Amino acid sequence: MALGICASHAAVAAPEAQEAGCNEEAVEAAMTVRQLRALRERCVRNGEVYANVLMKTNTLPLPLAPAIRLQPPAPAKDSEEMRAALGIYFYLHESYPTETDFNDLDQLIRTLGNAWRIESVRITGSVDRLEAGLTFARSLARERAQAVRDYLQAAGLGEKVPVTVTIREPEQGDSEMERAQDRVAEVTVMAVRKRPPGATATPEE
Repeated sequence: MALGICASHAAVAAPEAQEAGCNEEAVEAAMTVRQLRALRERCVRNGEVYANVLMKTNTLPLPLAPAIRLQPPAPAKDSEEMRAALGIYFYLHESYPTETDFNDLDQLIRTLGNAWRIESVRITGSVDRLEAGLTFARSLARERAQAVRDYLQAAGLGEKVPVTVTIREPEQGDSEMERAQDRVAEVTVMAVRKRPPGATATPEE
């Protein structure tokens, strides 16, 4: 990712920021996403350190994903389509999901365990209206979608499952809450599962 982010912050660190430990040594010492986010928040007035912390955060290895365990195949007459969708949200300028969103992805993986075949996955990344003005906005939106794709593939999505990664423009307004809704990777999974007992097939038109 380019360092165009520095334009959004002071180019030179304020003396008090230096005193608070906003320097390259602090960046090197921060090893976890929690440490990096705390450092970035503390060093928001130091453009160079902010950008370096951000780059380190966005290139952290993803945590180990639980395995997708599909059900045995069922006859077509006993099967039905299932759709699972959720939004994975991000902090400002980040493409590394939050802890809560990793939990949501794990829940999606468990939900897919009800299926016997995954037919397609579509992941759409976006940025908020503030991020949209940055030189790397489109790359950031795509990196958000790719982070989700990588996590699902690590869970065993399978090479034969079509995965579409796209990006979109911001759809919400300029308030803090609205912008948070646009910092997202939207996931939609289409799969096939065995029809639950007692359920009836949808009549064909």
